[in-house]
Amino acid sequence: MKNKIIRLSIFLLITIVLFTGCKIQSVEQYNNEKSQKVEEVIPSVKGDAPKEKDENEKQIKEIDKVLENDKKDKVENNEVLDKDNKDENKVNDKQDTNGKNETDKNNVDKNKTETETKPQTKPQTKPDNKPIETQKPVVTPKPVQTPKPVQTPKPIPAKKYVTIQIRVDTILKNYDKLDSKLQSERFVPSNGAVLNTSKFELNDGETAFDILVKATRQNRIHLDYQGGSSVYIKGINNIYEFSCGELSGWMYNVNGNYAKYAANLYKLKDGDRISFNYTCNLGRDLGQSGMNR
Repeated sequence: MKNKIIRLSIFLLITIVLFTGCKIQSVEQYNNEKSQKVEEVIPSVKGDAPKEKDENEKQIKEIDKVLENDKKDKVENNEVLDKDNKDENKVNDKQDTNGKNETDKNNVDKNKTETETKPQTKPQTKPDNKPIETQKPVVTPKPVQTPKPVQTPKPIPAKKYVTIQIRVDTILKNYDKLDSKLQSERFVPSNGAVLNTSKFELNDGETAFDILVKATRQNRIHLDYQGGSSVYIKGINNIYEFSCGELSGWMYNVNGNYAKYAANLYKLKDGDRISFNYTCNLGRDLGQSGMNR
């Protein structure tokens, strides 16, 4: 409705302008009228006196002014008409654009309603005749466990043992030859055993002298010896060489056999029996021909 009212108002304005008597002339009409007026003035000027010429010139100037004013009025009228035409065109363009927008909106709304009302159908895909390939389960190989090497325990070496005894039986038979200071049960026991048979653990490389040292220390028995490459036993339990005569002293045997060398040179083995004995006659009273030194 607003658009129609605007169109009518513009149309009425244009008709009023036309009826008011505003003459709109083109440029060609204006030039023709000017040429006609000049032609009318020129013949009158030729036959007149010089005074009339001046008056004619004045009239011509006045006519030019009138024509110029008419021209200006015509130009202004043309500008007014151009503006009115432009305004009409703008209004028409706006109406057209508004109408188009309204129609576009209506079309969009119609399309939306149609799409909402129509059921959406999914495109049907043709089933493939190819068999479905089932994925084979990936079998991850188990890591091979290398068996740990079984550490066999080292065999514990069996313990070795030897026995040792210390005796003074020969002194009991030659008691009168014994130094009077030693004639005591403390130094010469009545059973002849300064140390009864005792068992000791044997380590590798030990000698008869090493076992003697262990036995005397463990039982707190006096021991006196002379060291060197070959050890000489000087006294045991305070009974020394020559304590029971000039041919007396200490001898040893292993498994009943008297050795021909010093006790520190005799290496023992498991189960050996050691015996340190005192002699009063260079070993003859022990069944030997002499003492080992």
